[in-house]
Amino acid sequence: MRKVAIPIAQKRRAKPKTFRDAALELIESKRSGWKNAKHAAQWTSTLEAYVFPKIGAVQVAKVETADVIATLTPIWAETPETANVSRQ
Repeated sequence: MRKVAIPIAQKRRAKPKTFRDAALELIESKRSGWKNAKHAAQWTSTLEAYVFPKIGAVQVAKVETADVIATLTPIWAETPETANVSRQ
């Protein structure tokens, strides 16, 4: 399969993807494999409540391990199951 080249000028104009954008795209890509629609709603609401406020606006390429740890640590102490879903 042949790759299509994207002009450099177009790459420069492209808006970098945020963590929120990437996470929502991932949820959408997994939707058909889940047994019911509740899974997508649960994942989305968990991320909106706990993760997006902290790192949702950060560009995916700039999210570092320290950001993830700082986001998950308070959740882990309160509700480990929620932290586990967020970590996934």
